[in-house]
Amino acid sequence: MRQEHSIDVVVVLLLLCTFSVAVMLVLMTGASAYGGVTEHMQENYDLRTGTAYIMEKVRHCGDDALVEVTEMPVDPEGDKGGHGAGTVPALAVTQTLEGERYSTYIYYCDGYIRELFTETGNFMEPDTGAKIMAAGGLELDDSREGLVKVTCVLEDGGRSSAFISTDRSGGGRDAA
Repeated sequence: MRQEHSIDVVVVLLLLCTFSVAVMLVLMTGASAYGGVTEHMQENYDLRTGTAYIMEKVRHCGDDALVEVTEMPVDPEGDKGGHGAGTVPALAVTQTLEGERYSTYIYYCDGYIRELFTETGNFMEPDTGAKIMAAGGLELDDSREGLVKVTCVLEDGGRSSAFISTDRSGGGRDAA
């Protein structure tokens, strides 16, 4: 009688251990899948944030804003963007507020895409702009008439591009 009882206990313990191992395997598989999905979502977010921010900033300035690629002067002593040529390429979005002309400059300097809002023509050191996001670079191409191609380069080399219409008055629309 005692032998049957001990065999029953062993069988129950084996079933419990088997069930525990199965639960642990399911949990580990689920955690691994969740980690992969989260990592993929973060990569997509990082890739699209820079261009989405720039496109929304241009849209926010309205249809009467002037959009152009320009050069921000840099003091060679304070050039932290590594350009060394005395200028930093920038996307300038110029608008009139209360009778005064103001520009928002979006550019790359010191490992960040930055934004600087100031009176038009009133340049400051590029490292004084607000940091938008860490990046590996910002490429601006205005070789197509009426369009500026903005390419954000991530630190890991990933790239995201968007086209921004420079003709804001004719209802020009932007495209990712």
